[in-house]
Amino acid sequence: MSSDSNSKEDHGCPGILGPDRRATDDFAGHVYADLRARARRLLARQAPGGTWCPTELVNECFVKLSKRHADSFADIDHFVQTAAKAMRHILVDHARRKQRFKHGGAMKRREFDSRVMVENSALDLVALDDALLVLAKFDPEMASAVELRTFSGTTLVETARLLGLSQHEFDKRWAAARSWLYSRLT
Repeated sequence: MSSDSNSKEDHGCPGILGPDRRATDDFAGHVYADLRARARRLLARQAPGGTWCPTELVNECFVKLSKRHADSFADIDHFVQTAAKAMRHILVDHARRKQRFKHGGAMKRREFDSRVMVENSALDLVALDDALLVLAKFDPEMASAVELRTFSGTTLVETARLLGLSQHEFDKRWAAARSWLYSRLT
């Protein structure tokens, strides 16, 4: 580990999205492009005619996260995990509103790609969110894994690392979670 007390990766992220404008700008410059690329991949899987663009989603995510205390992010990995959760909530809330007003609440389920969740396939975000809430009750780590893979576009290796699991353990549990989700969403 670095001995530099200002190192965001090693010693938390003081000032992230907080009142220190310079620290916020430094951090935003460090992760903004990455989050925007993740948002672009996420939105590409949405049904045609979506109203979000990657920049809007990331900006909304930053606004949502700016309400948190500056020291609440342990490190950049923690921020990415939290950003994935924020993007999930933003998109699911938007999808619920859209279904409620525009479609009269009729919810349609779409087939969930059980092999790889981050490939191009339109997902029913409301159905996925409902399934994630159930999954979180009996396997919160795998619910976080689905959230990271789906809403942040992390690779399997990145996701295992972020969750602190060995690749072997993660792969076993990931296969079970995918299978369970497929059964819930089809």
